[in-house]
Amino acid sequence: MRVRVWCIYVNHENLEVLRRMYNVLTDKYEPVLIGDGKVRKFAGIRFGAINGIVALRRRSGHGIPQKRPEEFIGFTKKLRDRIDVLLLHDSPWLEEYKGRIAHDERTQAVGIAVYEARPKIVFCGHLHLSPYTIHRFEYGTLYGG
Repeated sequence: MRVRVWCIYVNHENLEVLRRMYNVLTDKYEPVLIGDGKVRKFAGIRFGAINGIVALRRRSGHGIPQKRPEEFIGFTKKLRDRIDVLLLHDSPWLEEYKGRIAHDERTQAVGIAVYEARPKIVFCGHLHLSPYTIHRFEYGTLYGG
């Protein structure tokens, strides 16, 4: 059985290992790590990604690069109208998260990024809230976090 694996890096990964990993059982030696603003296609579904986390001061944590809000948003402009699924680590601020996550420049940047990319579906990994929620933005994008 051939299995294709894709990932993004966030705040606790070994970035050097991820950069060296490839899908060797697929037709091409495709990198496992999806680059910022890059598009991958599988079974007619187009996937895009933005790696890392949004930070107000650009720096590195545990060797993992972080992105300023405008840099994070900049990658989504490359993805607009080109993807069906967007993979992120950080989540946008939503009304139902009020009092549970920060409503600041970082979560606002993620919300702008989702709006700019306009995917059909967004998956985020950072949110540590339960139960997980599904939210539909007024422009049609579904968000799972």
